Amino acid sequence: FPTIPSGVEQGTMAPADPRAAAATWGSELHRAGINVNLAPVADTVPAELGTGNGPIGKHRREYGTTPDAVTKGSVAFSRGMLDAKVQPTVKHFPGIGRIRGNTDVAATGIADTTATMDDPYLAPFAANIKAGVPIVMVGSAEYPKLDAQNQATFSKAIITDLLRKKLD
Repeated sequence: FPTIPSGVEQGTMAPADPRAAAATWGSELHRAGINVNLAPVADTVPAELGTGNGPIGKHRREYGTTPDAVTKGSVAFSRGMLDAKVQPTVKHFPGIGRIRGNTDVAATGIADTTATMDDPYLAPFAANIKAGVPIVMVGSAEYPKLDAQNQATFSKAIITDLLRKKLD
């Protein structure tokens, strides 16, 4: 498999290129018998946080620093995977771009205190769902304005009400 450029690098490609590149990468996965890809990252890391975001910004996994840029990059990637008959997984719903800690190594104490039901940072997720992405990976951070009692992975308010009902 070739080296895939970071999300940041993909976000700077000309508009048609990310989809074509993802279709090529997806075709290679498909030929190897892989039919699900645990990508793309649809988290928006604000420019002022940048590499201070442990799970995404530190590793340059984001497609840009605005919901619009992330929407364009992540949807292009998803469509390329779908073109190659590989099911993409949009992640980390409802977004871990504004956290500092890394949910890969800590299970508690990581919260996005900004996210709401009408958060503009949900736009990349909504656009990917509308584009036909069949799988959404829920993040394990805490979102007190969405559910003060539960992490996202255990939250009816986030999974059922926001993801399933509001974003369909």
